[in-house]
Amino acid sequence: MRAKRLIFIFLALFTLLKCALQKYGSFILKVMRRVPRLSIVHNGKEIISATLDIANHPKTINELLRANKVKALTINRGDYYMFKVPVRVGAEKPEASFKEGDIAFDYMGGWLIVFLKNATYPVKANFIGKVESKVAELKPGTETIILFLP
Repeated sequence: MRAKRLIFIFLALFTLLKCALQKYGSFILKVMRRVPRLSIVHNGKEIISATLDIANHPKTINELLRANKVKALTINRGDYYMFKVPVRVGAEKPEASFKEGDIAFDYMGGWLIVFLKNATYPVKANFIGKVESKVAELKPGTETIILFLP
């Protein structure tokens, strides 16, 4: 009698858990998943902090995460900053128009691009994330360290 009761309770709990996972499973996974980040540092001070969109661009983000830490010179094009990154990936939902605060990766040239205002990039690039903080002004040729954090 006691064994039957325990089996019944176990099956009831299992059914409840199964229903909860079906209803809230994707939300639970999103909460538990770590969000990859990008940090651009100059003279020991973080200048740009951003979250990376691994859900829509997993190949690009994973290749950047493998690079881990990269030294790069700043190139200022007025509407955006560019940083040369030694990473090679293909097109992954490329776009040409970007909004202020967007971060893109030019897969043809290996450039990481941080948009300072709404702009159109000359070639299509993979959108990879969004800047979280105000972007500090960088002079052209400024040496920075780009950290890709899992």
